[in-house]
Amino acid sequence: MKLLADLCVGATLANAKEKDSGLREGSRAAADLARRLDTAEAEARSKIREWLETDRPEGAFKRKPVHWPLVFPEVFEKGGFDAVIGNPPFLGGQKITGSLGTAYREYLVQGIGRGTRGSADLVAYFTLRAHDVISGKGQTGLLATNTLAQGDTREVGLDQIVADGVTIRRAIKSEPWPSKSASLDYCAIWGSRSRLSDKVKRILDGREVSGITSSLDPASRVSGVPKRLVENKNVSFVGSTISGTGFTMAPERARELIQKDPRNKDVLFPYLNGRDLNENPDCSASRWVINFHDWPEFEARKYIECYNKVKESVKPERIKNNMKLRRDYWWRYATRCPTLLRKIKNENLDKVVVIALVSKTVMPAMVPTGQVFSHMLGIFATNDTAMLALLSSAPHYWWVKARGSSMRADPRYTPSDVFENCVAFTRLSTRLLSALTDGRIVSRQWGDSTTDSTKLAGKSFAIPSVQQLNAKSWTACSS
Repeated sequence: MKLLADLCVGATLANAKEKDSGLREGSRAAADLARRLDTAEAEARSKIREWLETDRPEGAFKRKPVHWPLVFPEVFEKGGFDAVIGNPPFLGGQKITGSLGTAYREYLVQGIGRGTRGSADLVAYFTLRAHDVISGKGQTGLLATNTLAQGDTREVGLDQIVADGVTIRRAIKSEPWPSKSASLDYCAIWGSRSRLSDKVKRILDGREVSGITSSLDPASRVSGVPKRLVENKNVSFVGSTISGTGFTMAPERARELIQKDPRNKDVLFPYLNGRDLNENPDCSASRWVINFHDWPEFEARKYIECYNKVKESVKPERIKNNMKLRRDYWWRYATRCPTLLRKIKNENLDKVVVIALVSKTVMPAMVPTGQVFSHMLGIFATNDTAMLALLSSAPHYWWVKARGSSMRADPRYTPSDVFENCVAFTRLSTRLLSALTDGRIVSRQWGDSTTDSTKLAGKSFAIPSVQQLNAKSWTACSS
């Protein structure tokens, strides 16, 4: 039985990257070996070893499948465990592929995550598995990092668990770890697959509430997961991951290189990051960076001093990288954002709105284009001051706190989770703020509980009160 189970797991792992078509092909290959097992056991065992080694990074743990129903047959004859308690291991979503391999990540997404994609931390998949192996009356008690209830990790894990009918009956949303041995915030959840009586108390952060959502907030009359909207596509972006401090230099050195050879202006740019944005009064870059764009190596070689600096300072580390593209194209950035660059060029934008992705303040700024934006910046491809005002507003801040994630105790801005899914922020509010900033409103009465009709450029325009605007934002984004 274990051999047959290993065949199934191995075939799934080896073919997960090809999604449905690959899984079908893997299933057929596993079924063929299973039918011939009496005469082809050695071949099957060899194939299992080959499949399980697919894309395994050097130094990663050996892959040894555990088949719960075979290890605990008496438990699964009754439908599963009565309870699962634990502290699942943590590994950030961006590090899963490099640490465990592309095939393993795809196996997590397809085999455990039910096809829901996103940069979810490993804890989301352990949480899904914990709820998969409990019985219809099973209970869970899990301790995890607070990212379990945030962003992509929540969408992959708790959102699906709650949608399956599990009730979160008790939770701690986020608290500092009670020890100096680790600097992190944790959360805790107590789940029940059994239907709970209305008399059972739901306790969140020590207080009784009417219910607990998948984001570990008190349930309200508006529920559901906000969806990403087409109208918000290609507005917000994340900056470039340069993957190599050897690309950077002091501004003085950059100016020297440009003075020595004016052609170096083609590849030397200010490098703006989150610290610059939050600490420099003028939001200027404190460093410059070499940028060989998407050029082939022979083109980069034409800029001799810049190329040699990257070759000496970046290449030795990049050629050790687990990702082939980063090894092979060591003179380029690990990730760029070509869609953002095209939009800036096509719309002739001289400025854009940027925001630090990790910050206590969640405060944007308008900055010039013509510089390289760090991967720790969110960029909004617009020079509209109404967008700047909107992103500086209190409703936006609290939406980020509610729907975004965090790094330690600081909010972490994830555009796909807090900007792309809110209709009122980008349509109603921006139109209204544009009207205000353009000075086209003839008269207005802020604060009324009714809607005023005001003429804008000869056209009738309905302006809601602040209270109505906030309510519409939250209702539209939460339904």
